[in-house]
Amino acid sequence: MKVLLLHSFQDYLILAYSFMAAIAAFGYGPQIYTLIKSTGHSISTPITTWLLWTAEASVSLTYAIVVLRDPVTTLVFGVDFLAAFSIVALTIYNRYYRFGVPPKATQTIKVKTAPLCTSSRESIRLRIQSQTSS
Repeated sequence: MKVLLLHSFQDYLILAYSFMAAIAAFGYGPQIYTLIKSTGHSISTPITTWLLWTAEASVSLTYAIVVLRDPVTTLVFGVDFLAAFSIVALTIYNRYYRFGVPPKATQTIKVKTAPLCTSSRESIRLRIQSQTSS
């Protein structure tokens, strides 16, 4: 039976970095699961932000493949890229294909606000005054 023996700090660092791919997968997992199970347009997921993170992940992955040529780094950046790309793809799919184009917000809502007051007594007086004048 072989025992994994790590001889240096670098060996421990490589092992720890290897686990980052699994940690990233677990980190992105809930977001991907939510988008898969979504029953709406996924409006709360910002496409532009996730596009930015996907672009960053693609540059990191390309750098790992072309410059570093390190399989562990490529694996970690690859998982990061695939997860970010999956979130962008699922959001676009939910928003424009699965549930159709989201409705435009055309209704305006008028909100009645109280004027700024310097004291709570004045605030109460103004509220009573606005209720009696309505």
